[in-house]
Amino acid sequence: MKIRLLSTLTLGSLLLILPAGAVSSPSQTKASSKYEAEKALPTVPVTAESWKQQALQDAAWHRARLRAAYERAGTKNPKWNESMLALLDQVANLRGGTDLADPEQVEKLVRQIQKLGCTDPLFQYFVLRYGNLAMKQEDVTPAFRAASQSLMDSDYDALEKFWAMYRTASLIKSELGPKGTPEFAPLRRTAVELLAQAFANPELPVGEVVNTSEDLLIFLKPNPPEYRAAWDRLTPLMTNHWSQNPRVLLTLGWGHADRAWMARGTGFADSVTDDGWKAFAAELAQAEACLTNSWARGALNRTANQMMRVELGQGEGRKRLELWFERAMELNPRDYDSCADKLWYLMPRWHGDHEEMLEFGRSCLTHPRWKGQVPLALMRAHELIASDFPKEKRPAYWRKKEVWSDVQKSFDRFFELNPKNVSWRHNFAKYAWRAGDWDELNRQIPLLGEINYSYFGGKEQFDRMLSEAKARDGTGPK
Repeated sequence: MKIRLLSTLTLGSLLLILPAGAVSSPSQTKASSKYEAEKALPTVPVTAESWKQQALQDAAWHRARLRAAYERAGTKNPKWNESMLALLDQVANLRGGTDLADPEQVEKLVRQIQKLGCTDPLFQYFVLRYGNLAMKQEDVTPAFRAASQSLMDSDYDALEKFWAMYRTASLIKSELGPKGTPEFAPLRRTAVELLAQAFANPELPVGEVVNTSEDLLIFLKPNPPEYRAAWDRLTPLMTNHWSQNPRVLLTLGWGHADRAWMARGTGFADSVTDDGWKAFAAELAQAEACLTNSWARGALNRTANQMMRVELGQGEGRKRLELWFERAMELNPRDYDSCADKLWYLMPRWHGDHEEMLEFGRSCLTHPRWKGQVPLALMRAHELIASDFPKEKRPAYWRKKEVWSDVQKSFDRFFELNPKNVSWRHNFAKYAWRAGDWDELNRQIPLLGEINYSYFGGKEQFDRMLSEAKARDGTGPK
């Protein structure tokens, strides 16, 4: 599949002017021209107001569609018709992503209509999707099976059937694992066809195109043949109707990048086949075309992040990586994912070394604009460095004073910025235990809130850690 770039922004069209006497290899010139061309791309961020207006338009579209579908295919009754229409309006707000969306009101309406005995198939699905019912875990999947089949047997839209089928297949896969393949594989193939039917409508909101396709492709990723089949079925429809939309171009670029890494595999370079390298390069070139075109039409934080993935594979140079990293952080100063991706780029196996990783991680503590989880990038740097050591040497690494000092500073800065984010106290406590800082561990234990024992290896392991912390209070790194 080929995606046309804006004619005035074709990559490689900008020539690198060299001083007299300068010598540059073809590969260096190519890399430099890519950087210069991408640097010259216009940066016009998609504004918050435009997001808001688009969300309102999408919600209005969903509202009209859902009401028309209920009128055509719904099980109507004067007892619940008015309440059902109110529920459909609320669901439309949720699907559009507007500020008007009220999940509590949706749940309230679901319970109200349920008491009236509504048997409409779409409503039966909404009961499971939005009702927040107190069901036994073993009853959830069978209920979704029944609701999705009832919806399939109705005359409701393909889009609603897709979501029911996709979620049912996801639940079966989550519950049964590979053993459930004979049951969920046909469901996900049906979901692909239903989505193709929905994509035949050029008026489908872009948000729905992006959310449905990405969710489905992520679900199919562990099965490359089905992933490729879904890609081949859906992307021609996406390029046919929405080829100029920056969000759809972003999704296509993200998909090509995924396909590139799937073709290459996760092993070291010497394990990649010749065909793997060819497919890797071709898919990355397609990703680059989609993503730069997307950026030129509307700058999105995630587009910059995906271009970092492209640069990781193409290896054109650190300057290019920094260009896209800085763009990502400018649009979203809380973008921890881009920080983590930069750390991965700086791994010795790719394009950097451990010192560069630590230097960058420490800069994440002091940057005046970066917020959210970004300070945890220093902790992540040490996690990646530790992974380069044999397993038997990693405990000693975590006990190094300079390592623990960095990790402690990372958490201290994070909680300074996010004092109410209690869940990360689990991580702080675990790293304190690894470092043997019993004072810090004892400070963190009362702050854990509701304890997720599985994070610590189970309740028995947590209790052992707790006992050791109490026994060794007042000892640890100095």
